[in-house]
Amino acid sequence: MSEIIFSEPLELPSGLVLPSRVLLSPMEGVQTPAFVRAATALRLVDFWITPFYSVSPDAVPSKPVLKRRFAPYFETGLPFAVQLIGHAPEELAECAANLEEIGVKAINLNLACPSKTVLGHGNGGALLKNPDLLKRIVSEVRKAISARISLSVKLRAGFDSDAALPDRITAVEDAELIVFHYRTVSERYFPISNGLERLAKAVESAHHVPLIGNGDLCSANDAQRMVRETGCAGVALARFFLKDPGILNSIRKGELPSPTAARRAMLAEMRNCHSELGPLLEFARTGMDQEEFRAFLIELGIRKEKKA
Repeated sequence: MSEIIFSEPLELPSGLVLPSRVLLSPMEGVQTPAFVRAATALRLVDFWITPFYSVSPDAVPSKPVLKRRFAPYFETGLPFAVQLIGHAPEELAECAANLEEIGVKAINLNLACPSKTVLGHGNGGALLKNPDLLKRIVSEVRKAISARISLSVKLRAGFDSDAALPDRITAVEDAELIVFHYRTVSERYFPISNGLERLAKAVESAHHVPLIGNGDLCSANDAQRMVRETGCAGVALARFFLKDPGILNSIRKGELPSPTAARRAMLAEMRNCHSELGPLLEFARTGMDQEEFRAFLIELGIRKEKKA
């Protein structure tokens, strides 16, 4: 299969244009307002997907609540999708309609999260066990919003097995974009040997719906290989961004900045944006080796330098 130019935009039927073929997947607990402002200021991200917003079966958030929650994304001036999670079709549909009314242009449904807490509430990846409900959720949300609002889904290969993968793809055919992680829910983030084979199978099953591949991407070469071997329309990654915030630009533009320099620039910008200490340390701890992280703690005044 031919390689793609990751810097090329991807226009969807709704009219939404993804500025490039490289997405940052949302990261709960890390993607704070300061994180969003910092990455935007440094031009490390060109399209945002918010961490999931949970919609319960008995309470749909009001438009003022939603507007306050997603204000940091409106402020970036960049296109973004609000990710919703839940298992009640009517409430998810009503929330999506409220989001359209406050100016949100794209909705993403999380049908993939493997967190035990999420699964315990019947949300995220748990829905892959119930294809009828899966299909109803996507259909109800699609009907609740206008044709000019983008609807995408985050999907995994299955719950315990990828055997029914084509059926799960068919269940979400009302979406105009699929972000596909090639592991099953039960596999969480453990190593697997046939991830790209599953992704290629998903691309084939999706037919006209563009599919963004997700899983184990750590370099531009990984991204090119994923596209070359599967035919997916682009790639998405998350946690490796914390180690190398320049990774998205490396993929889309061929830039090769120092991971350490990119991480330092991101940390400095987060501090300028008055980041809370917890998210700042989480970002630093994930990307730094032990000595670098210790030096950063000394710099912040959290730890004292050892005497010779």
